[in-house]
Amino acid sequence: VTIRTGEAMVANDAATHPSAHGTPPGHPPLKSFLGLPLKLGDEMLGLLGLANRPGGYSQELVRWLEPFAAASAGLIAGNRNARERDMAIAERDAYRHHSNAIHVTCSRDGRLIYANPALEAILGLSGAEIAEKNFLEFVHPEDLERTTAIFGKVLLGEPIADFENRYRSADGSWRWLSWMCPPPAPTTGLIYATAMDVTEAKRLEQEHRVLAEVARRTSNAVVLTNAAGRIEWVNEGFTRTTGYSLDEVKGRKPGEVLQGPDTNPETISRIGAKLRRGEGFHELLLNYDRQ
Repeated sequence: VTIRTGEAMVANDAATHPSAHGTPPGHPPLKSFLGLPLKLGDEMLGLLGLANRPGGYSQELVRWLEPFAAASAGLIAGNRNARERDMAIAERDAYRHHSNAIHVTCSRDGRLIYANPALEAILGLSGAEIAEKNFLEFVHPEDLERTTAIFGKVLLGEPIADFENRYRSADGSWRWLSWMCPPPAPTTGLIYATAMDVTEAKRLEQEHRVLAEVARRTSNAVVLTNAAGRIEWVNEGFTRTTGYSLDEVKGRKPGEVLQGPDTNPETISRIGAKLRRGEGFHELLLNYDRQ
């Protein structure tokens, strides 16, 4: 009854109480019983049961025991919360340990307290070579000033995202890492940061920059299309050669703009087949300029 209703129950003649259902085989005789709910707010956490007190139980005793029941409920809830917190920490640590992303924990002075295996693998360093070092020791000299500045912002409680800098690996090369970091933990002051290795993306970005500059400066006409074959970009050489600006041709297919009555359809067909197969080609094709 107490568990169902959340109310204290006194039964000084347990055998005849309306809620009596008997006792299990081998159970001592139940002459009198006091059931006191262990509640935290509206949540039922347990039951404090007393039985067979000489002279039975009273509402006065219930009131006397209520502070003890409240304290017991608080202890049970605290214990449960601690277990759940420990489980959550264990799950978080297991996730961080096996994650492909980089996870690090450092103190407010930058000392590395934890680094997961992803950072060890990316930098080619052992845990012993990373532990207790200041993370700034691994940062590229050209990135030190802005890294120190962004770390200062984190210490002041400002979260950061997509901050990129370079870290020295064991072979002397530099790896680009992109960081996300919330403010320091309020209780410990520790800093938990996550990063992804973006070295390959940065390399491709640089290659694209170089190619774009080459394409921009070359006197030859260069046309870039999307997967649907529609023009996204043309260089100055294209404009000089054809008389069409980017604004005039963007979104159109090159053939719509450049091909004319004497453009060879067989050549167009060969080019189309090569493009559909993802192959390069070298063809001589008659195109028409604006005039």
